[in-house]
Amino acid sequence: MSEVPLCEGVGTHYAHIYVGTPPQRVSVIVDTGSHHTAFPCTGCKSCGKHTDPYFEPSRSSTLQKLGCNGCVAAARCVAKTCQVSQSYTEGSSWKAVQMKDSYYVGGDDVSAPPRAGEKWLSTPFVFGCQTYETGLFRTQKADGIMGMSMHAQTLVPTMRADNKLGHNSFTMCFMPGGGTMALGGVDERIHKQPMQFVPLAKNSGWFTVQLKDILIGGKSIGIPEATWNTGKGTIVDSGTTDTYLPRRAADKFKQAWHAHMGPLPKFANSKLAYTAAQAAKFPTLTYVFAGGVQVEVEGKAYMEKAGAGRWVPRVYLTEASGTVLGANFMENHDVFFDAEHRRVGFAKADCDYHHAPGGP
Repeated sequence: MSEVPLCEGVGTHYAHIYVGTPPQRVSVIVDTGSHHTAFPCTGCKSCGKHTDPYFEPSRSSTLQKLGCNGCVAAARCVAKTCQVSQSYTEGSSWKAVQMKDSYYVGGDDVSAPPRAGEKWLSTPFVFGCQTYETGLFRTQKADGIMGMSMHAQTLVPTMRADNKLGHNSFTMCFMPGGGTMALGGVDERIHKQPMQFVPLAKNSGWFTVQLKDILIGGKSIGIPEATWNTGKGTIVDSGTTDTYLPRRAADKFKQAWHAHMGPLPKFANSKLAYTAAQAAKFPTLTYVFAGGVQVEVEGKAYMEKAGAGRWVPRVYLTEASGTVLGANFMENHDVFFDAEHRRVGFAKADCDYHHAPGGP
């Protein structure tokens, strides 16, 4: 198992990895809602300014440019290269050319390239060299994205197939300011309670679970179970900052919120005025999953401070179908993405990498 420190960007968490020979540092959002890994390369004219310089393929002696017989993950052959693109619901997008090179993860000192005898793991890995970015991909702190879905071409199954990891599983533990990620297993030493496991509702693609109910302040909001799980179902998506519930749950959610907090201000995803005493009453949201597993999300995780006496709820009641449990749902929990045993685990945890027994 390999432990990886995480940093916090603008609403997202990212890891520093190294690519190529000699290794070049790249920062990538850790995203269970995607199966692509991609970051800007030299020559991109619209890729924004990020944490690290653009990756320079010409500097790496181990880089392989893939021919059309080597394209993976829905890439298509254009002008004898493997081209891939991705668009996201919030409006951002990117285009890239697929390449393959040595890919390093797991070192304690992210400011120093991998050295012999350290904790770095490496494997040959296919990624997208971005040639174009729009929207949040241009303005985010992290250089690019590392897809961590259950797709066979993502990093963890690739490292497992290369015998660099003992298991096809990983954990993410998010906290304000950073967190920790473990590849190939789970580090129970950071847990504050025993881990509870929810079976996966699907065997491929996103990490989809069966959501049965949501409680506000300990009381069910009274929505039929099927409402949460229609369409794509309920997905645990580390790359989405906020949590998105179906529109059909909006009225009942607001009624339960106002029963707990009072009728004014009305629940909305805008700056709401609350006194300090009211803010202390922000309810715990309890997500109830198959098997009776409960995950409690405190107000400080989903209510964003927006100035003196102002707060913005970051639970949105806007999904056409299904549910997206984003990074603020995961906060202060170690979340175990266990594709090998078709389950997701949850445990309250101390997510600070520097406090963790495996940290520096």
